[in-house]
Amino acid sequence: MAYNIEQLRDHGDEEYESETMQQMRLEEKMAVLVGSLETLAKEQVSKKSNIEDRWLKDLRQFHGKYETDVLSKLSAANKSQIFVNYTRNKSNSWEARLSDMLFPTDDKNWGIKPTPSPELATALKDGNEQAGAVQDEATKRASAMDREIEDQLREASYNIKNRDAIHDSCVLGSGIIKGPTASAKNKRQWRQGEEGHELAEISDPRPDWSRVDPWNYFPDMNARTKDECEFEFERHLLSKKEMRKLAKQPGFDKKAIQEVLKEEARENIPDYIQQVKAIVDDGQSLEAKYVVWEYHGPLDGNDLMQLLQALGKDEEAYEMEEEFDPLAEMQVIMWFCQNKVLKIGMHPLDSEDSMYSVFNLEKDDSSVFGFGVPYLMRDSQKSLNGAWRMIMDNSALSTGPQIVVNTDIIEPMDGNWNLTARKVWKAKLRNGQGLDHAFKAYSIDGHQQELIQVINLAKQFADDETNLPLVAQGESGAHQTQTSGGMSMLMNAVNVVFRRVVKNFDDDVTIPNIRRIYDFNMQFSQKEYIKGDFEIDARGSSVLLVREVQAQNLMQMAMQFSAHPVLGPLTKTPELYRSLVQAHMLPADSIVKTDEELQQEAEAAAQNPPPPDPEMVKMESAMQIEKLRGDMAVAVAEMNRDTQMMKLAEQKNMQLEELKARLGIAKGNADSKERMFAAEVGLKQQEGEGI
Repeated sequence: MAYNIEQLRDHGDEEYESETMQQMRLEEKMAVLVGSLETLAKEQVSKKSNIEDRWLKDLRQFHGKYETDVLSKLSAANKSQIFVNYTRNKSNSWEARLSDMLFPTDDKNWGIKPTPSPELATALKDGNEQAGAVQDEATKRASAMDREIEDQLREASYNIKNRDAIHDSCVLGSGIIKGPTASAKNKRQWRQGEEGHELAEISDPRPDWSRVDPWNYFPDMNARTKDECEFEFERHLLSKKEMRKLAKQPGFDKKAIQEVLKEEARENIPDYIQQVKAIVDDGQSLEAKYVVWEYHGPLDGNDLMQLLQALGKDEEAYEMEEEFDPLAEMQVIMWFCQNKVLKIGMHPLDSEDSMYSVFNLEKDDSSVFGFGVPYLMRDSQKSLNGAWRMIMDNSALSTGPQIVVNTDIIEPMDGNWNLTARKVWKAKLRNGQGLDHAFKAYSIDGHQQELIQVINLAKQFADDETNLPLVAQGESGAHQTQTSGGMSMLMNAVNVVFRRVVKNFDDDVTIPNIRRIYDFNMQFSQKEYIKGDFEIDARGSSVLLVREVQAQNLMQMAMQFSAHPVLGPLTKTPELYRSLVQAHMLPADSIVKTDEELQQEAEAAAQNPPPPDPEMVKMESAMQIEKLRGDMAVAVAEMNRDTQMMKLAEQKNMQLEELKARLGIAKGNADSKERMFAAEVGLKQQEGEGI
């Protein structure tokens, strides 16, 4: 609001005049401060223009479109304009491979674990200060923190937004994730009302993440790495409807947004939007939008206090003056549009870590932004296109001969010099002299085989430049092996390159984001049982990457060691099988029985022994029958023996002593035969015969 001296004098109140003049000065300083930040933002936009020009080329290449100047030259020369889009295949393969490794459906690429010597904020009682008790309590709290963070990430669709960022990194070279920020979403809940259940929306502030469009992210362009950035800008292009939604979010100044909406958008739509639309569709013009800047960076303490006073936040300014040194710099987050401050606040985290994480597929030593697949294989794609265009042009020329017509000898009756079937020609010379030389044909040689070799070489160069051979895409290509061990070694060699990229993702995205949400919970959460001295365990490169090799090794262990007489009892078979199922990317909980289920089954089996095996009962019955048969045979043999001996005694009138001696010898022989018969029966039963 503008004032003049006459208006101030009319009030007749010197105190009011002094306050008004002070407010005017504060508003002028605020306008100067916002103007300087807007100028700083536009400087970063200008410095980033070369990178955005490269991105436009990458997008054209990804969508299989030629540059405008190249297309015009090909059209003017009447040459083939075909584009062999090998870039999209490689980009999508990289994206799918990374998404599958970093965000599987049955596991996560991070974990929370206590430090080697944890220090708990809450003191333990009853003399439990021993290392073991502290370690157990820290492990329990770390597990609780792990579950809390996993729930927060799932509700924020963290994996989905990271997969979008991975797509950006594969195509443009850089993917940006922002968070955790306080979610402004309301939670829908059914409540019991007077007339039944009613749907209500309640405030449910939770940590949230967002994928940031690389075109709208402007860090300190003088920095070479993310850690060197002193400030960061994010550009928001909002319509009037989106501006009204912004006014409903907590912390935004509704009055300032209303003043902005009274004006028309001052700035034009950024050029890249129209050019991107021209690549993917017809490139229709777009309506104007408001350019809202979000600034993350330092602000002089004195400037911040004056800015808060100009916005009418005297209480916050006073509290800041009491707690902070006005001459010190403080990290703030400020939204502004068309010289109006829409929102301002201190950095939400005490750690003051940047809220942005940048992942580069291939890093650039001179910039925060990296290189994507289209840039890495640009020359190979050009060679591939050039060779294929030559094949098409050469095929068009070599399919038919070039005809030379002597116009002094003949002329067409219809006046049209094009060659057609059953065409009538008129001889100009008398008696048809020289008609043999009226036409002459010249054949154009075909060079398809030589050009195909160029195409194959260009594709091989593209594989090497992108570090993505065919075997990593699921195709055998030239790498064929007949043994599982050979394939395991081959996949392990291929995974070396992936391991480097996944490690970069762990360092640049996973660890910073999980550390920030850990700090967020330590600072704001009301759940004391999740708080402790923990560290982040990024497992992308150490666990998820080597699933193929792990699956093969686990299968070998399950087949060779589980039934081993010495190693088998030492092997935890359920855990081995559970790890094998997880290595095949299957949900282990729905396939393998849990330890509780196994224990319950063991207890039930002990209380209720299973019925005897019918086969064992049948075998025991057969053995008893054979034993009875043997006993009967022995008894019959003894009876026959006694009978024969009696007859012999009568015939030879033997003495009693001699008869007893012979009976003893006969009985020994009978016992020996009985033992031999029993041994023979047992041997047959073991071999499965005679049953």
